[in-house]
Amino acid sequence: MKSILKYLLYAALGFLFIGCFLPGSLFIEKQIEIAAPASKIYPQIADGKQWKNWSPWHASDPQAAYQYSEPSAGLGSWYSWKGDKTGTGKSTIIDTLTNQKLRLKIEFGGSTSSFSDFSFKENAGKTQVRWTLEDDLGWNPLGRWFSFVFLKRMLSQQYDEGLKNLKTVCEKS
Repeated sequence: MKSILKYLLYAALGFLFIGCFLPGSLFIEKQIEIAAPASKIYPQIADGKQWKNWSPWHASDPQAAYQYSEPSAGLGSWYSWKGDKTGTGKSTIIDTLTNQKLRLKIEFGGSTSSFSDFSFKENAGKTQVRWTLEDDLGWNPLGRWFSFVFLKRMLSQQYDEGLKNLKTVCEKS
């Protein structure tokens, strides 16, 4: 029995030790080409009230409660949410250049902050939309394991879904 406990302790320490060497940050980058000008796409992102039209998180937790700043678009505007599946959080526009770029600070449950960027490049009537996420995972080895094994894959899929939804919304006449 003592030898089993000893091996379990070694395994747990090894798990934590390896976790310290996993990436300390999370970066996701997704892109899509949308057959619409940036001037049609940008308002869907710059106005928190429009996220319900394309966001994968709105669809995954339709009973979540949302609050919006007034005005609901532009620098300093924000929206917050509270839901069973999405948890609690707040997204605030902290930098913007109309129809070119937008930076969001995203706070999850009051414990961590991430940054999400959108950029828009028009060419021949189409717009390349780039969406990124940056998150500092700190020194928590459990958080690093969670990000390494689960979070990056899940968020990458959600970003892909969100961009496809955005494309559908913006390409409608």
